[in-house]
Amino acid sequence: MRLYVIGCEYAGKTTLLEKILQWQEELGVKPIVHDHFTFPSPGSLVPYDRWERDDEAKLMSLSAGAQARLTTWGGGYHTNAFLHGSVYNDVILDGFLIEEYIYGPLYYGYKFENPGAASGEVDKDYVDFDMDARNRMLEMYMLEKFPGTILVHVTASAECIKQRMHEHPHSPRRIKEEHIPQLLESFDEQYKKCLITQKITIDTTDLTADEAFEVFKTKVWQHLEERDLLRIMLHKMSETKG
Repeated sequence: MRLYVIGCEYAGKTTLLEKILQWQEELGVKPIVHDHFTFPSPGSLVPYDRWERDDEAKLMSLSAGAQARLTTWGGGYHTNAFLHGSVYNDVILDGFLIEEYIYGPLYYGYKFENPGAASGEVDKDYVDFDMDARNRMLEMYMLEKFPGTILVHVTASAECIKQRMHEHPHSPRRIKEEHIPQLLESFDEQYKKCLITQKITIDTTDLTADEAFEVFKTKVWQHLEERDLLRIMLHKMSETKG
């Protein structure tokens, strides 16, 4: 099972992923989870157990242009790992480069246009490559190798996101309240533009965590590959015998 899961902060993506991982563990599945793409994340460059206390601060001190190139390198590396089915049969990409593309200009200083172009200068935060095209290219590679990849978009209403932000604030908090409508629109746009053909959307606005997970299972069922269906069937048979 190969899942590519995206969604605005506070939409319920992390909670849903926890439910999915628990379910897969019950099925005897141990997926590789990559959840360190949105900057700043030393985990995209070094293993978590080797982080130094000030690694994130050091990364954030780099120009936005350098940050974008580092995450692009990390994205290419993990796409390559994603494609090695003989090694990784079950993979979850959390956020991946779609989230970096959306959050970068708002929170990490990415500039998609060069402010100094008229004078012949290159701004240090200018991202001098088409990140949207980069995302589509990596998606194309995924589809060529594993057309069964499933894109999962977790969303919620702007009012719900705002309420959750106030009731259960994250630390550190990434998104700003005034950006919520823009962020939801950007995620929806990227979801539609993504080349992955097997897609599901889960709106958690009026759902509990358990209800959202049940919606996921119902929607993902029609996209599962034969080996995934077989594992689920064997799990149900073992439960019956037990």
